[in-house]
Amino acid sequence: MIPETWVIQPNRLKKTSEQWVGRGGFGAVWRAVYYEDPRSAPVHVALKELPASATNAGVVHPDICQEIIMWRRLQHPNIVPMLGIDRHIFPLSIASAWMDNGTITQFLENYPNEDRLRLLREVCEGLRFLHMETFAHGDLKSPNILVDSMRHARLCDFGMTTVIHSLNSANASTESHGEKGTTRYLAPELLDPEQYGLQHAHVSLPADIYALGIVIWEVFAGRVPYGRWRGPQVIQQVLAGYRLTRPERARALGLSDDLWGVVVACWHPNWDMRPTAVQVLGAITEEAASTLVSPNLDPRILVSMAEIFRDS
Repeated sequence: MIPETWVIQPNRLKKTSEQWVGRGGFGAVWRAVYYEDPRSAPVHVALKELPASATNAGVVHPDICQEIIMWRRLQHPNIVPMLGIDRHIFPLSIASAWMDNGTITQFLENYPNEDRLRLLREVCEGLRFLHMETFAHGDLKSPNILVDSMRHARLCDFGMTTVIHSLNSANASTESHGEKGTTRYLAPELLDPEQYGLQHAHVSLPADIYALGIVIWEVFAGRVPYGRWRGPQVIQQVLAGYRLTRPERARALGLSDDLWGVVVACWHPNWDMRPTAVQVLGAITEEAASTLVSPNLDPRILVSMAEIFRDS
């Protein structure tokens, strides 16, 4: 069971946004302030409203408590800290630290000369930590990678596929959450389990690695993976063996031949042949050590990625 001390008291949390500031497959995100104690200064937090009604929030609580407890206990510099559970503003919501710079893609749009290898190294550090705990993220994608006020990348919403499955009695990991949703990051064995000898789609460490490869491509390409295709077309093409092509002009940003080879390995159809998070982290760290990516590159080189690269 979730310790009662993790449930935020009504006078400690206040919603400050009149409308939600973000929405994904897991529900709406609201801005709020949290008072650790009545005398402390308020801290800005993100309040993620889970799709539970007042009648079923209590019923599903035992099913989701393991995931919530795991998130609360996973403390790492590259993981968004979870502060507690709210059951007063909404039937069920999770409060986590507010990340000032938004998602990793929003951050790079605002700061196109940022060191992409550093950000990706931090993403891999967070994923390596989860995997060392034998915990799969389950929904790794750019909207679930946030950047804090110190410009460090942090993972969020890991394990939430299980939570939403409990709330909706439907497997959220196999849904397409809109035009730019989860489908684009799903490994082929999750798209069609039977084709790969599985009875059911389930999150796994190798599936996280496949998604990591998509994230790396997206960070260097600066555009939505498979952007020309709708969800069903993505599924059809991936199951047929199609993979994203290399954005050639990303070489200047750190996507070398060696690192591209690692990205391609992340998409191997046989999940046992994919590298581990430790191996991907090692490749990115090695590339960062051998590549000088100046923070003051000529801005004419670092124009909008949408203008530089052709759509995939």
